[in-house]
Amino acid sequence: MDRLHILPASIPALLAAYPGGGYEICDEADGLGPYLRNWTRPEPEPTAAELAALSAPAFPVPATISNFQARRVLKAAGLFAAVEAAVLASSDEVLKDAWEYGGGFDRDSPALNALASGLGLSPAQVDDLFRQAAGIRA
Repeated sequence: MDRLHILPASIPALLAAYPGGGYEICDEADGLGPYLRNWTRPEPEPTAAELAALSAPAFPVPATISNFQARRVLKAAGLFAAVEAAVLASSDEVLKDAWEYGGGFDRDSPALNALASGLGLSPAQVDDLFRQAAGIRA
């Protein structure tokens, strides 16, 4: 396993679902949050979907994330360049100012949801990005 990032609050559910050790939970202060490393259990390593299922009930989608958190999570997900290009190509000057100078992004923002839809992101994927972003600290 290379790096399978997890939300910090999902660690108790992960430990309950996969007891007995055989893995490390690491955080290298890279701004991306904790991840699993050195999976040595005989069972297959949990997939991202399994980890999401473990953490979903415990993690409501945050209403707002900071501009910093948004940029970091988009970079980690490989979406930053596509989002930035879409914002710059937009005729919406408010969206451009929000991207460049805004303090944060609201999950229920019509502009954010239109942008995400235009990039092919489902509402569930955007929710997951918001959840991941909430765990990012400078």
